[in-house]
Amino acid sequence: MENRHPMTRKQKETYDFIVKFWKVEDRNPTLREMQAGLVRGEQVSPPRNSHITPYRAVKTLVKKGYIEEVVDKDIMNNRPYWRPV
Repeated sequence: MENRHPMTRKQKETYDFIVKFWKVEDRNPTLREMQAGLVRGEQVSPPRNSHITPYRAVKTLVKKGYIEEVVDKDIMNNRPYWRPV
């Protein structure tokens, strides 16, 4: 297994949210859904005041190799989405 940089607490919360969301919903969560921290009514991660906090965590998780950013113009009209690696 490759050696990755460790996650901060907020990055881990965001990562765990994305993983759970994929398992339950079988799709990528939006930044607003990450901000709320809810998956089908269950509080999976703490609610954030802004969608910027999860966005920053997502960008760092991509750099660290925990999730990948995918841009599919046919599916999301060139908007990126993220999935666990």
